[in-house]
Amino acid sequence: MGVDNKIKVLDKGFVKLEGVLGTDRNIANSARISYLAPLSDDENDYNHDHDKKLIRRLIFSKHTSPFEQAELRFLVKAPIFVARQWMRHRTWSYIEVSRRFTSKDIDFYTPDFRTAVEKDAYTEAINAALLSYRKLLDFEVKKEAARCVLPVSLYTIFYAKADLHNLLRFLELRRANDAQYEIREYAKAIEKIVKEKFPITYAIWTEFLTKQ
Repeated sequence: MGVDNKIKVLDKGFVKLEGVLGTDRNIANSARISYLAPLSDDENDYNHDHDKKLIRRLIFSKHTSPFEQAELRFLVKAPIFVARQWMRHRTWSYIEVSRRFTSKDIDFYTPDFRTAVEKDAYTEAINAALLSYRKLLDFEVKKEAARCVLPVSLYTIFYAKADLHNLLRFLELRRANDAQYEIREYAKAIEKIVKEKFPITYAIWTEFLTKQ
């Protein structure tokens, strides 16, 4: 059974696969075009062993351009502070909801706190911010100004698209132990999707990382 295209992350977030361009075979064929080797689109002629050997050479020699021929597009719901860390990866393309134009679907992320006192203090602050936001809207303050009182725990929604080379680099950095917990959870969700859609590349990539 395959990975669900929509994976729940944190308390209210998710990662949903919207589209995939390419396969392991396309990556191998992208490399073969460099020296005009025979290409095959016939599944019956598809030699997985030859592709594995070629993709292994590509990854271990750090020849990255064939992996740029594959792309994945996601719909993401994540807290703003996670989105801002994510968008530091400028090789991706993004389109995000604008709170200048909409006040619908306001959700906040609640971390796991050590004590009830900590959680109560956090919840109080979130509720106060939400109350202020709604009051400002009731006063007919423009949404672009009213949103200023909302904290970075507010969930945002965005499309995110990357080629496989840059996506693997994202995973390498954001699933690392020194990455913040919340973005690690999103990286893990994406990793499950990559593992299913590009199994040969993923297996060799993970092997390569263990040997660094």
